[in-house]
Amino acid sequence: KLQEEVKSMKEWTKEEVQRWLIKHELGQMSRLLKHEEGRTMLHLYRCLRTNENHEMIKLLMEDVKHRLSETLSIVELCRFLCRIEREH
Repeated sequence: KLQEEVKSMKEWTKEEVQRWLIKHELGQMSRLLKHEEGRTMLHLYRCLRTNENHEMIKLLMEDVKHRLSETLSIVELCRFLCRIEREH
């Protein structure tokens, strides 16, 4: 069953990704992943989980700063990771 759920999220469109992020009040992640499909969102999740080190978070912080002119919300990042874990 887990594989089916992951597969369905992996197949999400950009619009479905946005709906899910907004539904879970993940505004910064919504802005960051504005043009991304489910596959990209899951890849980001897996990269953060498998490379649980400061380098991946540092890269994400730089990306948020560059693309959104914002500081990465660590609290929102943790909520993003936890929410995906809960759903899968």
